[in-house]
Amino acid sequence: MDPVSAPARLIVSGPQEGARNMALDSALMECMPAGGVPVLRLYAWSRPTLSLGYFQKPGEVADLDFAGRAGVDLVRRPTGGGAILHHLELTLCLVLPAGHALLEGSVPDSYLRLGRPVVEALRGLGLEASFRGGGAGERHAANCFSGLACPDVVVGGRKIFGSAQRRRRQAGLFHGSLLLDLDEALWRGVFGPNLGGGFTSLGRELGREAGWEDLAARIAGGYRGLLGDLREGSLEAAEAERAAALEPSFSPPAAS
Repeated sequence: MDPVSAPARLIVSGPQEGARNMALDSALMECMPAGGVPVLRLYAWSRPTLSLGYFQKPGEVADLDFAGRAGVDLVRRPTGGGAILHHLELTLCLVLPAGHALLEGSVPDSYLRLGRPVVEALRGLGLEASFRGGGAGERHAANCFSGLACPDVVVGGRKIFGSAQRRRRQAGLFHGSLLLDLDEALWRGVFGPNLGGGFTSLGRELGREAGWEDLAARIAGGYRGLLGDLREGSLEAAEAERAAALEPSFSPPAAS
């Protein structure tokens, strides 16, 4: 099949450990061929995991002693931005080949395009979701969800979806985290004085528990409209092999 006309790929993963999740996303980016088709991966986390932005130092972001006692894993993302406590959330990774139309224009513009399906999925649930940030009032923060460094998705003025990108020669990677619920004590303990505020969760806004599978289907439907088509499948052999080789490199970074 002509790769230009081939449908984009959808991979829905069960909960994985943090290092495995980051290795899988990185492998999808590294293995993207020139002119390849986009890959959307939707996934969860097998236990609470603090992921650091590409340039962050662990000890300056979080209380690592508390995190260790609470059983929170620590990994470094291949994308930038602030730290995220991945726990009760739906995470997405969208990998696009270099030169794809969705990566054209300014970086803020691409955030708006790539996050639009999430906004539409939230609106489909009856929430007044919109974009905020990424302009003159941008605010960087240790905790991704208390910052406004790029156009982020908010509900009622509170951030609910944080995103980050990384672009390499052969591909671009878009990461997004949608908060389904919040373990407030865990967040306070992990981030301490860096916690900040101004964020919310889907469960809090809906007043009920948000089902992961239903939300994943809604978001996949939104990206199906953005990408043209999606065909659900699994990792290719080369991607699985590369992810296995990369996984040790995403083990907890030194607390420096």
